Amino acid sequence: MPFAPALNPVFDLLILPAIQAAHFEAIRTDRLAVTGDLTAFLRQEILRASCAIAVISGSNPNVYYELGLVHAANKPAILLKQSPDTDGDDEVPFDIRNHRLIPYPVNLESSGARVAIEEIHATLRQVASRRSRFAGERG
Repeated sequence: MPFAPALNPVFDLLILPAIQAAHFEAIRTDRLAVTGDLTAFLRQEILRASCAIAVISGSNPNVYYELGLVHAANKPAILLKQSPDTDGDDEVPFDIRNHRLIPYPVNLESSGARVAIEEIHATLRQVASRRSRFAGERG
């Protein structure tokens, strides 16, 4: 997600509760004391991750770069987009139009936000289920 203070509530009130409920660990590089090459660190974390959540509201180029890394690593990606997008950018880029988008409302304390949290949580449970099935097949 864009590392903008205005978007911190999206992470804290929407994404983090869903991740914690699914018993996953949330990692945000802007909240870590990282030194050195941040892009290399990000690539390393994407390769270690079970999945990624990308907030594509505002069409931030860095988010699309990171989402491209996630796709190149063949990791599941959960895409979130504010509905309606307050930046006026409701257009989803061609290359990801075929991916499921979970909309979230402007008001993060509304019933629509609770629905988005549940959708994120349910998707994370599916990721965990697939991961445990795959581990069972290999082991």
